[in-house]
Amino acid sequence: MYLKKNYLLMGLIPLVLSIIIMSCEQRLGVVSPPSISAPLVSATNPGNAAIGVPINQKIAATFSVPMDATTITTATFTLRQGNTAVAGFVSYTGVTAIFAPSTNLEPNTAYTAMLTRGAKDTEANALVNNYMWTFTTGENAVLVLPTISSTAPANSATNVALNQKVAATFSTTMDATTITSSTFTLTHGSTSVSGFVSYTGTTALFSPAVNLEPNTLYTATITTGAEDLAGNALASDNVWLFTTGATVVNTAPLVSSTDPANAAVGVALNQKISANFSTGMNATTVTAATFTLTQGTEAISSFVSYSGTTALLAPANNLLPNTTYNVTITTGAEDLAGNALAANYAWSFTTGTATGSLHRPR
Repeated sequence: MYLKKNYLLMGLIPLVLSIIIMSCEQRLGVVSPPSISAPLVSATNPGNAAIGVPINQKIAATFSVPMDATTITTATFTLRQGNTAVAGFVSYTGVTAIFAPSTNLEPNTAYTAMLTRGAKDTEANALVNNYMWTFTTGENAVLVLPTISSTAPANSATNVALNQKVAATFSTTMDATTITSSTFTLTHGSTSVSGFVSYTGTTALFSPAVNLEPNTLYTATITTGAEDLAGNALASDNVWLFTTGATVVNTAPLVSSTDPANAAVGVALNQKISANFSTGMNATTVTAATFTLTQGTEAISSFVSYSGTTALLAPANNLLPNTTYNVTITTGAEDLAGNALAANYAWSFTTGTATGSLHRPR
């Protein structure tokens, strides 16, 4: 009898151990959730603490990743003057949210804009915290018309890569909701080219759905339907031409220079970080997710913009004195032909003790 009980107990031991292990595995799943990357606000217009803002200004916020447009509403994107909510309309396109006040803002008045944690990306990840910034209006509306300062390919360019995207950089921040496939078009002869239009910072991008035809003349057009954040349209349609070559380009872009340089010391506490590329980049891939600044393991809140061939990272606050910072541009950054950096590009620098000081290589 005693031996039978022992045999029974010995038979139960593996079963009990299996239950314990399974329970531990399930518990590990509870206490160790998968890593989630929260979306960031890469840039705003007006910027935080901006002054002299035109009273006919719309408010824009650019995100580091595409957001769920259904979560960008008047409930999650608000504008207040003191305790008074400002009536307006909210729209979202690409990676940019726009708050358009119903009427002109009051002159010489402080306003607070806020994006709440109700704003989520397409993977349902929310902002880590409510994001707030302030600005103060000037006295007048702005009626200066925007212009196109550069294009890629340039007008009359030849031998353009077949996998080239078409970019246009504006003189000022535009209303992203007016940069669409209706206002930014590409044609060869009388045939419209199918593609996708996006906008970020001051750059509009037309991405053809398939590679361009070889040795073919194309016409790009941005119409007067494109407006800036003050509601001012281009004075006239902007048209430029280019001719393709015979091949695609698969050469990875390079970071050709940075400011501060690698290992620079005595860097000003109010320094903005810039990186110049060897070729025009896809502005929608140069964001707070791909261009980062850290101090140790701490990410530094910053605003990222891109124009021409230069990316700019502006820390939200002055840097700390006598401190080493690390900068990284990841392989998520791509050129206009869709080629990514061959590897993450990283460099470091050390601050000095004052704002506006000069820095020098070590």
